[in-house]
Amino acid sequence: MGVMPDSAAPEMTATLQQMLAGMGARVTVLEQGAPVPADVEVVFAAGAAALPTEADADAETAAAATGPIRIAEGAALVGPTATATEGDSLAKRGAARIEWSHQYMPITRELAEEFAVSGALRGVRIGVVLVLEPKTAVLVLELARAGADVRVFAPANEVDPEAAAALRARGIVVLASDDADAEHEAEQARDLIRWQPQLLIDDGAHLIRLAHLMPEARASLRGAAEETTSGVRPLRHMHADGELEIPVVPVNDSAVKTLFDNLHGTGQTCVFAIVDELETLRAMRPVPQTADATWLVLGYGPVGAGVARHARALGAKVIVAELDTVRALTAEADGYDVALAAEAAAIADVIVSASGVRDTVDLPLARHARPGTIFAVAGGVDAEIDFEGRAMHDLTPQISTVDVGAAGSAHEVIILAHGYGVNYTASGGNPIEIMDLSFAAQLAALRQLLDMGALGDAKLAPGIFPLSSDQEQRIARLALATHGSTVDTKNAAQAHAAADWRSQRYQAQAAPSDTGADRTAVPEQAGKPAKPAETPTVTVYSADLVIPVTGPRIVNGAVAVRGDRIMHVGDRGWVVQSLRDNGIDFAEEHWDGVLTPGLVNGHTHLQYTSMAEVAKRTYNGFDDWALAFDAIYDHQVHDWAASAAQGARLALASGTTAAADVVTDTSAATALHDAGMHGIAYWEVMGWSNDEWQQTGRDQTALQLDTMPATPGVGVSPHAPYSLEVQPLLDVPDLVRGRGMRLHIHLAEAHMELEHHSNHDEWAEMGAESFRALRNRGVGVSSTQFVDHLGVLGPDCHIAHGVYMTDRDRSLLRARGTSVALCPRSNEVIGLDMPPVAAYLREGNLICVGTDSLSSSPSLDPLADVELLYKIAREQGYGDHDLHQRLFNAATLGGATALGLGVGPQRIGQLAVGALADLAFFDIDASDPDAALAELVEAGAGTCRRTIVAGVERFRA
Repeated sequence: MGVMPDSAAPEMTATLQQMLAGMGARVTVLEQGAPVPADVEVVFAAGAAALPTEADADAETAAAATGPIRIAEGAALVGPTATATEGDSLAKRGAARIEWSHQYMPITRELAEEFAVSGALRGVRIGVVLVLEPKTAVLVLELARAGADVRVFAPANEVDPEAAAALRARGIVVLASDDADAEHEAEQARDLIRWQPQLLIDDGAHLIRLAHLMPEARASLRGAAEETTSGVRPLRHMHADGELEIPVVPVNDSAVKTLFDNLHGTGQTCVFAIVDELETLRAMRPVPQTADATWLVLGYGPVGAGVARHARALGAKVIVAELDTVRALTAEADGYDVALAAEAAAIADVIVSASGVRDTVDLPLARHARPGTIFAVAGGVDAEIDFEGRAMHDLTPQISTVDVGAAGSAHEVIILAHGYGVNYTASGGNPIEIMDLSFAAQLAALRQLLDMGALGDAKLAPGIFPLSSDQEQRIARLALATHGSTVDTKNAAQAHAAADWRSQRYQAQAAPSDTGADRTAVPEQAGKPAKPAETPTVTVYSADLVIPVTGPRIVNGAVAVRGDRIMHVGDRGWVVQSLRDNGIDFAEEHWDGVLTPGLVNGHTHLQYTSMAEVAKRTYNGFDDWALAFDAIYDHQVHDWAASAAQGARLALASGTTAAADVVTDTSAATALHDAGMHGIAYWEVMGWSNDEWQQTGRDQTALQLDTMPATPGVGVSPHAPYSLEVQPLLDVPDLVRGRGMRLHIHLAEAHMELEHHSNHDEWAEMGAESFRALRNRGVGVSSTQFVDHLGVLGPDCHIAHGVYMTDRDRSLLRARGTSVALCPRSNEVIGLDMPPVAAYLREGNLICVGTDSLSSSPSLDPLADVELLYKIAREQGYGDHDLHQRLFNAATLGGATALGLGVGPQRIGQLAVGALADLAFFDIDASDPDAALAELVEAGAGTCRRTIVAGVERFRA
């Protein structure tokens, strides 16, 4: 900051300098008429000093997009609401303030963008319980943009009605209102929990604790992040008492939150809010100026230290009362008088509770204070000031008096903000740069919960899991970069190495015991990590371009692999230096091209690889193709095991490391297992009538599942709604889900499955024995609506093809969390229409890519289907710039998600720490990252040169 001095009032200049420096600003004294240095962001004019104009700036500053902010003494500061006129609605004014906030939250935007690109939060129900103001609204909207289903709750005293209205206008459910009474507020909180969120971002742990009291919510809640000290404290007690049932990341404990939000943000804004309210009060009664006042700060944690620091910067005399002797000694070392609360209260003009503990300010303490003493709470919990129900009399909306005297005696003191947190109740909350860090930490906490497997099939063990140090380091790097600062490369590498070791140790302790021998926890001795007795061999795979899918693309990147797991992903120099600094031996293998996660084939039949002659011509529809298929299937001798094994080899040669493989012969069921691939072998059920199924089909299928190899995974594929009658379609989902398996069904592949205009909703009551029977009766219900009525669709089911789907059908898939595997080349060979790719993308459906079998497709290379999907999407009018990224995501993480392998300890389709080491290397010119991704999507088929599955090379060209 720059200060333009007033020569006529040097004492004013000195005071301004002292105040700004006391609050942590870097202050430069400017010369009158001289150019403003380029690194000065704000210029203050002391007294009558003349502010420099834009014309006074040097050429470099003048050429910048924005110059420094100029503030004269007594100037009115206009906030973002200036963009909204007096007659505008609440929502419009709120939207203007949210838009302004959005510009200044780059770190939150960056981390949210990664979720948007990866799709990791798509469809996830997230409850946000934070002070509801524009900065919080930015976080909520960014989560929604990433695909999450978000709802918001806040107590009435924490609701900015403009921000709430703006969120509602954007389609966000806001269970909060600034005029709610206690009963209504409690019901709003219960409504959020009844919605059964999967993840919670909480403030004070109120809703985490409420969820534990509501059995219907406990099963769905898989993890939470807690924002505040007052919230972490009861959660630790719950965990110690064995009452905590979910994993919680205490965001408040992270350095990037506590050192900035609590110390700088809350400390500054609480002091400023108190000073503003005292200015209002001063018009009603005598109140000492801040520079002449004595402030008592109760508690010297980060918040208390921040309040003390900023009050002293404004000239106040500050006394600290602290029960913890070490913190009390710290306050003394920081230059404050330390005293007992009761003694100091007798001489204080302002008493600020910064303890985060109920009943910190009670009647006995208030009676030690002089009449007229001002009380306020910094942050805090409910009832941090507890005057045993004494009535408050409002002088203004945020200033009240209360009589705390004993019976028969009057003793009136003043309370600000009714005893709630003064900064968010009587002011606008923490500075935007501070909340950008805090909300970035919240997003990092969500990432950590996902990486731990919070949304996996099995619930994680409950506990308090600190935010990993590598996440904190990353947020700090982003913040430094945003501010234009840099760090020493060597020191940064050492910090990353230490952070990564802590992350690895944390993940090893948190992961299930069956995630591999290489995940053994590393013990600590004397505060330093002890090396494992036997360090597994580490291989660093470096490349000109690394595409992690769940993170930004990395030029000259690298992936470090130990055993079957990824242990580092990042810039090559950082990865190598981290390993060296940690004393880990490694071998490096470089690739002149692009390194990506292994592809995931969302639909194939490897068993039919030997029937490639069927796909050598095109057909006039499904029935025409079926005749050609049956002619070879029925009249030739097939070695299905050998055929499936050949299909697996071809898949690996394309960079595919996992597949949804549909099989009809037990000898073909081991293809994925034998090839060392990941994925699921789906036993196909087809051709059963209701009677036959009840007599023998159900038992036969159950026995068949018992004979299939358990690894990599087993599922069931009820072939299609037109090849099965109702009873099998009703029973198979129960049979599969009872065993914890997954479903996969051909759906909307044939034209007959499309909804006709003759459809009536009464069809469900007809009791027809099959989908074909409905069609014969002239009922036009779609096959998608039919199988949904039977309970087939769900997040544990994905469909193949999805060609003949209306918008109503597609909305059903979204509602059920069901992915669709698009196989356009197979559709083209059979003579079908192309799938509605653009609609799937615009509407946010979960998609992946399949090749189908060689009996209907020219190859088993998913990138050939990606290339065709790109052309189809453009022809259908999809013009957004993200098409390359979204289609490549579909071929990797999209397929993993469809198979239930996108999260959890066995996650694939991504290059991320702790994920299985499935890698593919493509011969693509990587000199330009955008061009490389475009080439991979539009012409990547046949360019794979190496495939690694779980750390083991399975193909090399």
